Amino acid sequence: MASASAVPPPPAPGAVSGWDALSPEQQKQLSFSRHFLEQIQKTGKRPNGRLPSQFTSVALSTGTFPSPGVYGSSIVSIGGTSAICCVMGSVVRAPLDEPATKGALDAEVQLHPIACAQFQGEMGSEAKAVGAFLVRQFSRALRCEELVVCEGRAAWHLTLSCMAIAHDGSLHEALVLACLAALSTLSLPEVTATRAAGIYALTRGSEWTLTYSKELRPRGNLLRHYPLALSVAHIQSHFLMEPTADEEEMVSGTGGGAGPGAATGGLLTLLIEGPTGALIGLEKAPGAPLALPAVLNPGSPAGAALLAPAATRAVALWRLVVEQMAPQQQARFATPPAPAPAAAPVAPTPP
Repeated sequence: MASASAVPPPPAPGAVSGWDALSPEQQKQLSFSRHFLEQIQKTGKRPNGRLPSQFTSVALSTGTFPSPGVYGSSIVSIGGTSAICCVMGSVVRAPLDEPATKGALDAEVQLHPIACAQFQGEMGSEAKAVGAFLVRQFSRALRCEELVVCEGRAAWHLTLSCMAIAHDGSLHEALVLACLAALSTLSLPEVTATRAAGIYALTRGSEWTLTYSKELRPRGNLLRHYPLALSVAHIQSHFLMEPTADEEEMVSGTGGGAGPGAATGGLLTLLIEGPTGALIGLEKAPGAPLALPAVLNPGSPAGAALLAPAATRAVALWRLVVEQMAPQQQARFATPPAPAPAAAPVAPTPP
């Protein structure tokens, strides 16, 4: 394990060194790395006072945006990061020659500079990557075949409309929790079709008039899996649970480049099944120098340090989601399952 001296201190005023060649953001990142390593070596705690394995505060509420066309919503705060999710929906008619067999899901993510100066807005590359990440997780979890209505004439197309309203690390974890809570409390109107005589059908079902009920019916049962994410920063021998933005920059170099002497590590996103705490996937940031077999093996020191607390945290987050559900849905999860003590190795989720 490298010591705190692995990160050189800033040179004395007037000295000539590679420090002067670094940008202000790189200098800030290196200074934080040095302070972090000194702090954790002396006290065993991170600069914010948390132990490496200690989680931050979390708050969750649902039904926060009762607007027409919004069928599920939530707001989540994890530490200094806050995110919202609104599930929008529309019924799309099937083509004339192909009945609908399943619905669809997509995601729109807004990462505005007001939440973080590095964000580039809705069309930025990071926002698109986060949207693709959310679609990968929830398209597998959603029973898309249950979104078909009117005997195959049409199907629901759901959109996860997400926004980061504050960012201090662990954004993926906050967004996944917000999406899961919004989908778990989803309510949709009943859709019926009435045939209109004398209309030529250009598309399948176009000769039918779709009518939406005024009352909404809970549809949280549309989920077959309940994925949760846990953000982890790996630095040397430490796993930092729910890292702050400074800690994420420290291990990834996103603050403008790591520079010489920077602390090495990487960012991980663990994907965990909420009711059981079982590991179901893992995403590793490009270039993270971490041996995945060691992390995925619960019998290894690295695996034990990572998987057990991650499972416990996921089950705790899942209980927050269940508390937001309708009573008839809560009954399905009346007995909290024990956290999974060990998770079988799984292949990393493809980027």
